[in-house]
Amino acid sequence: MKVTDAELDESIDTLAKKVATLEAELATTNEQIEALETEHGEDVSELKTYFDAAKTTLENEITEIKEKLATLQAKDGELEKQIENLATITQYNEQKSEIATLKTDLENELKAWRLA
Repeated sequence: MKVTDAELDESIDTLAKKVATLEAELATTNEQIEALETEHGEDVSELKTYFDAAKTTLENEITEIKEKLATLQAKDGELEKQIENLATITQYNEQKSEIATLKTDLENELKAWRLA
């Protein structure tokens, strides 16, 4: 699948925002757990189990997204290097073409000078 640099940057930004949202949800979940424990003590064991499971799910999702984000950022860096290399190769080819043209012009000038 070919992805442009802009699309890759957009994906990275989207994932970074999702991580921030999930981390905020995780913080809220932790606060809710603490509030329930403080307010209800032992009466909330089932709710605590539910919230702990939700917390674990959020933590796993955050970890997975961070891993994907790191992979995308690495690929973005590779893509930027390839773009830079391509620009360098393009410049090299342009210079090579200009040199070939100058060489041809000089050879033609020398031939014309020898014939004169």
